[in-house]
Amino acid sequence: MSKKIVVDDDEEEIPNKIIEKTPIKENKIQSVKKEIKNESNKKDNKENSDIIKDNKEKKENEEKKEKNEIKLENNEKSENKINKQSSIDKLNALKNLLNIKKPNIENKELSNKKKELSNNKQNTNLKKKEEEKKKLLSEKRKREEEKEKIKKIKKEKKIISDEDEDEDSEYDSDYNESESQSSSSYSSSSSSEEEKIKKVKKKEKKKTTNSSKKKTKKKEEKKNSNKILKPKSILVYQLLKRWWYALPKWPPENYDCSDKLNEKKLRVVNLIDWKKESKFNENNFEKCFELPGFKYIFCDSQGKIYDFRPEENKPSFNNLMKLSEQKLYEYLIIALKKQIEILEKEEINTNNKELINDLKDELDKNERIYNRIKN
Repeated sequence: MSKKIVVDDDEEEIPNKIIEKTPIKENKIQSVKKEIKNESNKKDNKENSDIIKDNKEKKENEEKKEKNEIKLENNEKSENKINKQSSIDKLNALKNLLNIKKPNIENKELSNKKKELSNNKQNTNLKKKEEEKKKLLSEKRKREEEKEKIKKIKKEKKIISDEDEDEDSEYDSDYNESESQSSSSYSSSSSSEEEKIKKVKKKEKKKTTNSSKKKTKKKEEKKNSNKILKPKSILVYQLLKRWWYALPKWPPENYDCSDKLNEKKLRVVNLIDWKKESKFNENNFEKCFELPGFKYIFCDSQGKIYDFRPEENKPSFNNLMKLSEQKLYEYLIIALKKQIEILEKEEINTNNKELINDLKDELDKNERIYNRIKN
């Protein structure tokens, strides 16, 4: 007997058999799904395995290709080596054949090289000789220029004597002799060093003779100093070298140059405040500073220099030339005496001794001339 289930009025009655069969169908659906999944997994696995196999095959093919290429390269290298060795052997054989025929040619080449070397040596020797000649000529010119300068100075002083000209001619002859000896030394290269030594010895002898001549000349000048009166310009020049020992102090210490500064529209500023101060002030006066170590000499902002020292008693050439010769000699004698005193007080050096002796000789000359003028 089939059981009946009570349902609402709207719903129909469902038999028990149908209800019992529903779970079996659900199980079947799940099993089907599982089978479908398994089949899909199998297919995927197969595809993966196929891909792996393909990759392996590709790798193996590539490795085979690389091995074949390496073998080909090795074969080519071995063939090249064999070819090179064969070519080297052929070249060696040709060289041996040529060496049998070339001995005369090599000897000729060696002889040509030797000739070139000898020619190069000769050229270098000639160049050296020319350079030495140029040096000698340059030295000669310099000495001639020095002589001309000395002659000009002596002409200004009016003290040129015949003895000086004789010495110049002797000097020229000595120099020409040495030059001729040097030119002859170029011809014989082997005896050049000995001749140089001889020249040095001769020059030393000439120096000693020249020094003795100069001493005798100085003595003669001392004797003739009473006869020769110095020109006024030389007297002034000697006094200007040591004017501060004899003449009054210049510029004076208490000199006022404010009027000259006002004329040029300048105002004096300390160097410490130079950057702070303006270029022009209210009255349009430009700033300037006194040069350190030079009194009454000023410099403005543009670098222009103004000398406001007084012209009176200025130890200049023009002012001293206005004085008489007697007055100039008086000042010069005073200056020389003071200079000798100061040098004697200082530490004694060889240079000081020589200088003091020269100054004493000058003092004696000037005193003699001064006494003659006075009388």
